[in-house]
Amino acid sequence: IEHPVSQALMQAQGLAWPGEEASGGDDGVGLRLGASVTHPLTGAKLPLFAAPYVLDGYGEGAVMGVPAHDERDAAFAACNQLAVVEVIDAETGKLKNSGALDGLDATDSGRKGAIAALAAAGAGQAASTLRLRDWLVSRQRAWGAPIPMVHCKSCGPVPVPVEELPVLHETRHEETNCPSCGAPGAIRDLDTLDTFVDSSWYFLRFCDARNSSEPFSREAVDKWMGSNGVDLYIGGIEHAILHLLYSRFITRFLHSRNKVSCKEPFDVLLTQGMVLGETAKCTETGRYLKSEEWERQSNGELTRLDGKVPPIKVVWEKMSKSKFNGVDPMAIIGEHGADVIRLAILFSAPPDLDLEWDQAAVSGQRRFLSRMESHTRRVSELVAGAGASDELEGRHLAQRLHATIDEVTDLVFKRRSLNVAIARLMELSNVLGKSQCANAALQREALEALLIMLAPFAPHTAEQLWHELGTADGEPMSVHSQPWPLADKALASDLGSLHIVVQVGGKKRATIELPLVSSDTQGIVLPSEQDIAAAAREHQDVQRALGGRPVRREIVVLPKPDSARPHCLVNLVPGKL
Repeated sequence: IEHPVSQALMQAQGLAWPGEEASGGDDGVGLRLGASVTHPLTGAKLPLFAAPYVLDGYGEGAVMGVPAHDERDAAFAACNQLAVVEVIDAETGKLKNSGALDGLDATDSGRKGAIAALAAAGAGQAASTLRLRDWLVSRQRAWGAPIPMVHCKSCGPVPVPVEELPVLHETRHEETNCPSCGAPGAIRDLDTLDTFVDSSWYFLRFCDARNSSEPFSREAVDKWMGSNGVDLYIGGIEHAILHLLYSRFITRFLHSRNKVSCKEPFDVLLTQGMVLGETAKCTETGRYLKSEEWERQSNGELTRLDGKVPPIKVVWEKMSKSKFNGVDPMAIIGEHGADVIRLAILFSAPPDLDLEWDQAAVSGQRRFLSRMESHTRRVSELVAGAGASDELEGRHLAQRLHATIDEVTDLVFKRRSLNVAIARLMELSNVLGKSQCANAALQREALEALLIMLAPFAPHTAEQLWHELGTADGEPMSVHSQPWPLADKALASDLGSLHIVVQVGGKKRATIELPLVSSDTQGIVLPSEQDIAAAAREHQDVQRALGGRPVRREIVVLPKPDSARPHCLVNLVPGKL
């Protein structure tokens, strides 16, 4: 009603609003303004109304009515005899009666299509609306950053002058002179600032932590954060609303004052999941039970050790002292080391999902690091050039090495799938342990790359093994100062082949190499038994050995899934002519 366009049209045509008694909060009341607007996509002429339920401060103060899909618009259309046109199919959720947008999903492709069409017509563009209505920054706490305000009986609240900042915590209860009128007896504000006030810009201070003259300089912030902000924000789901909202508010304010180059404080958000513990509860009272109050029988049945009848149930909940479901990390670290528990947590689930704590995962990662220790001892004792060279073994090890580097790099730095990255390192460790490659330099290259990629997950173990392995020039610098390994794309994409030994009647007659293929979901895929047997039968040496006899039986022995280099045996049992 108060919109300038409404007021201008009402004045030009001598229209008057019916009055408060007519509106009375009724969404159906409206005033036809005697003008029309053009639909930006269809070109249709639409009547223009003033209505009390359209807020002047919301957006541009004008909305397009959709009476078929909004209750207030429906009431308004009914009161003013307006046509009701459905534009979303209730059964399919697809757009209809929408011209070129018909058939698109209303919440995804349809929304994007409408924005693109408006942009192409010069009638609109995508925009984000940010609103922070109220932020109560004061807290009635004895600790925290003092609020730099002084309360004067004459002047009221007066800010502390910049040259008197910061206000020391121990001086909050002392009387002072008013910074404005100089009168004595002024009282400092006794409240403290919400901790969010500090944590909403600490990342800016980190860029210039030793600056004693100002919170930070723009040059230092631009050097570290550039125009995109912090590369990666990792926090719990409870930070996804308030802390992020306040940080964005303060950063955008500073950007509007030309204090920083970045509009947004963080480029990528990763909310980590919780570690859940096995939790026992009484089904009747809901009381949590201590571990010494219950046990699981060999048949899986749960029983209470205090002899009480009320049954119990076991659920997975966030670890808490009050739920008696926590695990003492110091006990595990004391037994296995910090690297093992770190690997167990990261390996058990993607970082953004909750994980159910499993003690077996600790044992598995302990075995993995033990294998890495064995690899280091073995490779460090290899003599360059010792042993007969096996070109196939070396090619396979090189391929698996560079394929792992390529995939782990993507998993860690782009997809953040740390659990899958650890799995790929474990697979490469198995390949290295079973490889028959006699090329000492290649084995060392593979182990060095493996240790560098392991370092972010198991920093202590990787550092120790790196020094035990030594370097070619005798200077074992820290593994953490090494550059991240680069993948040879050509080697990484060379999947190699399946080595097949073909026997006829138990005697070796031929060797065949069948190319391997890769699948996005299954990794390296072996040829089927039927394809392997067919290739064996068609080989000319096998045909010569069969001498025209039919094959009575085919025996195909496939390689193990974790074979360092896949070998396969085919035995063709010939029949009689």
